[in-house]
Amino acid sequence: MVDTLSCRFADICSGCDLIHLNREELRARRFEVLNSLGIETVDADYRWIRTGGLRDWLEFTLDPQTSDGTPRFGLFDRSFETGQKRDVVDLDSCPQLTAPVEAWLREFRTDFPPVRQRTGVRLRVSPQGLRGIWIDGANVDILGILEEQNWLDRMFAKGAVIEVGQRHKRVIANKAKAIGRKYRLSDQPQFEPWFETVYRKNGDWKKASVYGAIGTFTQPGFESVSHIAKEVVESLDSSLLPIAEFGGGSGSITIPLATLGRDIDVYEFDQIAISAAQTGLSKVDVVRPESIAVNSGDFINSDRRFEAAIKSQLGYGTVVVDPPRAGLGRFLPRMLEYLQRATPAGRKQPDWVYVSCFPESFSKDFAVLKEHGYQISRLTIIEQFPFTRHFEMVAQLSSKKGL
Repeated sequence: MVDTLSCRFADICSGCDLIHLNREELRARRFEVLNSLGIETVDADYRWIRTGGLRDWLEFTLDPQTSDGTPRFGLFDRSFETGQKRDVVDLDSCPQLTAPVEAWLREFRTDFPPVRQRTGVRLRVSPQGLRGIWIDGANVDILGILEEQNWLDRMFAKGAVIEVGQRHKRVIANKAKAIGRKYRLSDQPQFEPWFETVYRKNGDWKKASVYGAIGTFTQPGFESVSHIAKEVVESLDSSLLPIAEFGGGSGSITIPLATLGRDIDVYEFDQIAISAAQTGLSKVDVVRPESIAVNSGDFINSDRRFEAAIKSQLGYGTVVVDPPRAGLGRFLPRMLEYLQRATPAGRKQPDWVYVSCFPESFSKDFAVLKEHGYQISRLTIIEQFPFTRHFEMVAQLSSKKGL
């Protein structure tokens, strides 16, 4: 089957930089990239989901200051390829979006918020159909939205949830009359089930809500994360030994891991994500709260946090990591050296399950793992960003050391 993506903005929009390729050419490109980085792909599995419509949220730029006075809302153009100043391509549709998000985009475009500067906007539609807007703008624009209030009135009349700023505070009704504004910001982020993942129960895969703020990081879509979660679970070793998960986020992978009947230590630096994950875990009936230990801190970059974390790390069967684009860095050799010392005599070193959307950093980390006796025993490429340079990988790495 030859699948291609059709988009009338393809020649100017920077979003899908490989849109000129078909499905088979895209697959070949993924394998070519990995092989060029020294990652063997002979036995790798390539997981195609479908041609488009995989994104359950979007993050566009709203530019109110255009030459013709008409606001633009979309992704940046391709002018960066020639060193020119980047302009926003005004997108009234996108083939990468699911139908509910596409419909929300069209409606949002009829009534933009009153901002004066270029502003990042995320639109989400939850599995239950709740619509959300996160405005990541300058303080002066956020204050202007609160003071203008008419746009907020219209959005709330449509049932939208609105959050602003890096701390993801929700816009709510102001009950303190002395302040004089109709709306204010919540003191803390408020969580909704904006996302979902899957977990295994009695041999079947079930859906579970993932809670968070509108601006909380998640994978791009419900369907693609189900493939990732299933692959992680199926890559685990068969023992009932505890699991360590680094980079748990808001729980897309933590939830399926926590339903397996094994103890799990979760490590995450983002306090908002930790709170969101704990909310989601509390809603799943097969999760044993006593089996989950959540640790907060920047374990990759902070020596102090790392030293505090490893004190409890004994007897893991699997280490699951989902690092940022930069990879694991100096954390990885320290962790490997510790595990080699801490693994009981006669037991092999823990397997690693490495989830990555950035093959360049994965290849650097794999080189370190290889020096410590690890090899890739299972590799799956998951096409969750079709027709872009980005793709997801789930790699299981095993070592015979310690046997």
